[in-house]
Amino acid sequence: MSRSPSQSLLQETGPTKARSPLAQSGAALARSLARRVVARRPSIAWSLALLFMFKGLVCLFVVVFPISPTEPVALLGVAGAIGISSATGIWLLARRIPTFGFELLAAGGSLVTSGVVAHATTHGGMMIAAFSYPWIAIYSAHFFARRAVIAQGVLISVGFGVGLLLGGLSHIVIYWVIVTVTIWSICLVLGHLSESLRRRADTDPLTGLLNRNGFMAAAVREHAIAQRSGNRLTLAVLDLDGFKQINDLRGHVVGDRVLADLGRSWRERLRAGDILARHGGDE
Repeated sequence: MSRSPSQSLLQETGPTKARSPLAQSGAALARSLARRVVARRPSIAWSLALLFMFKGLVCLFVVVFPISPTEPVALLGVAGAIGISSATGIWLLARRIPTFGFELLAAGGSLVTSGVVAHATTHGGMMIAAFSYPWIAIYSAHFFARRAVIAQGVLISVGFGVGLLLGGLSHIVIYWVIVTVTIWSICLVLGHLSESLRRRADTDPLTGLLNRNGFMAAAVREHAIAQRSGNRLTLAVLDLDGFKQINDLRGHVVGDRVLADLGRSWRERLRAGDILARHGGDE
């Protein structure tokens, strides 16, 4: 009896080797641990917590395994303790920290790194500390507004330069130029990309107003501010009467133009703190 091509292939190659139960349980444990770490915590919080934890562990690793005998072990130990304690505090208070608080925390991380650079007496220790800057720049460019990203870039550039001068290392200009160009490239390129993506995700392309996702985020934020301050919060739902007839009689192109013109006209007449969004259709 002749064998089918599939039977011949199975017999030649054999069955696909399945993952062992130990590997499956390890992968499941890793996924469960990851879910627990980020559970009910915004990404802006757990990302910074993981960043500080990583920086703290790197500093402690250098304390245990110094690159050279002249390494500032005591200072690195303090920096490592600050990083780990900051990560723990951010993780515990994730939902209570405002955006401005995360901006200050990121700036504090830059200042601590600058202090390590200022006391680093070896090129290896200085470079380990300086490598922390790009991660802070990436975090800032992804989560913060442009003004905060630019402020972070200025802080890193100035702080790193001061640290190099106080550290008394040779070739400081080369180090400063390399790190500064890298930081500003991240801040400008990644910051522009992140801002563009956020604008596309939260903005209705037809009217230029917030879409439903942007409205929900703004509504949650404004509701929290109203609860803390005790101010009144007003929500008005606008619906255009007879808009379907415009689409039916004049076409959807004219209907789109009406929505765009109305959105622009209303936006120009609102106060600075008011929010206007297209919830869906003509609402």
